[in-house]
Amino acid sequence: MIIRQLIRSRRLYAQTCISLKLTALLVLTLLGSNLSAKAKPFKNGDVICFLGDSITHGGRYPFYVLDYYATRFPEQKIIIHNCGISGDTAKGGIERLQWDVIARKPTVTTIMFGMNDVGRSFYETKEPDKNNFKKRKGAIDVYKSKMKEIAAKLKENNISIIYITPSPYDQTVNNKTRNLFGVNDALGECAKFCREQATKNNAGLIEFNQTMTAINEKGQKTDPKFSLIGGDRVHPHSTGHMVMAYLFLKSQQMPAQVASISVNYKEAKLLLQKNCTVKNIRNENGKLSFDCLERSLPLPVTPEYLKADKLVPLTRDLNDETITVTGLPQGEYTLFIDNQKAVSADAAAWDKGINLALLDTPMQKQSAAIHSLVKQKLGAESAIRNLRMMEIKMRRDKIDIANPAEREKYLDDFLVKNKNSKYVNYYTRLVKSYRDKKPIENELLETIRKMDAAIYQQNKPKEHHFLLKPNS
Repeated sequence: MIIRQLIRSRRLYAQTCISLKLTALLVLTLLGSNLSAKAKPFKNGDVICFLGDSITHGGRYPFYVLDYYATRFPEQKIIIHNCGISGDTAKGGIERLQWDVIARKPTVTTIMFGMNDVGRSFYETKEPDKNNFKKRKGAIDVYKSKMKEIAAKLKENNISIIYITPSPYDQTVNNKTRNLFGVNDALGECAKFCREQATKNNAGLIEFNQTMTAINEKGQKTDPKFSLIGGDRVHPHSTGHMVMAYLFLKSQQMPAQVASISVNYKEAKLLLQKNCTVKNIRNENGKLSFDCLERSLPLPVTPEYLKADKLVPLTRDLNDETITVTGLPQGEYTLFIDNQKAVSADAAAWDKGINLALLDTPMQKQSAAIHSLVKQKLGAESAIRNLRMMEIKMRRDKIDIANPAEREKYLDDFLVKNKNSKYVNYYTRLVKSYRDKKPIENELLETIRKMDAAIYQQNKPKEHHFLLKPNS
């Protein structure tokens, strides 16, 4: 739920300030590895393909990034394509690069592989023999070779590259899933390679592996079951994806400010306006009012946002919509926006400034509507990715995808072939999804296009009326 009253009293405000200071110190410790990670911000007109495995296929962190861009830069437009495939590797990425990525004519492509490349089955023993060690090394060598091929092909097509170090395999969390010791160390080798290639190719870099590992280890000191990763030790959960989006945006050096307003109560005078336009300031019968058009919207506040905000300074660093009112007599005051109650606080809190970004305001409601459109786009994109995942298998087996009879025979044969697989239930669901969604593929693609258009119609800020009056 959206927080309706972030600051109720001077005492709570003071506690919030102390908490932010502690969070800042924690972040300097945990995020130190992320400080050197930099990537150019997306610009108006950019088309971005997120290339990766199941962690990208799930699609959440790219779309949390889209939430930010759509609300923070309403006069710009970027298009994000999910190009993740569950179970994929850098080798698979180069095989599908032309038709799945380059054909979309992206200006930017992010690359995150590693989780499947390292060969997790090679880590079922802590102490590898020579043969096992050779397999481990060979897997990483193939990863490096294919990552170089991907980069070369993207550069050949004048597509900017952003390397993302792979999100961690959590080998320190206390849970019931068998622990494959050494997998995250292998991912660390992949991450090191990404850093080197980013420098060599003058490309962008997003640091997930080191930073998320540090956050996990820090949290596990007090709670051994804490993790940004789900129960399988592999896939980040929704809060983990929100942290990933935070790290992505911080690496792009995105601004914190939504808007900033400062008004003197006694004189009804504007002291400061940043990224907004304030007009019609009045103080009538002790009630301060004005109209304001902000040039941005706050990030939508979701359950995963609130959870992530306790782990990284998401609000402080990326969602600052502060209003300050100076010169108020002592007492409690309530702010109404478009006649809707937003927050009550005392004079001291108003004098220091209150961040509206987390509150149930008309601006936050507009952001929530944008997030709803982004979720619909995500849902349609995920369905399309499931189709592409099965069609990659068909392509490898030389099946004519345009021939319905060939497709159906392949699906039947696929289920028979995998009836004794430990993944049989997953494969059964995948085939069912394919059969359900393939007939409406064009409708799903149209939904994606409609959502892209709707997001950039919904995201235009509106003027609002602010009224601050003393509580009786």
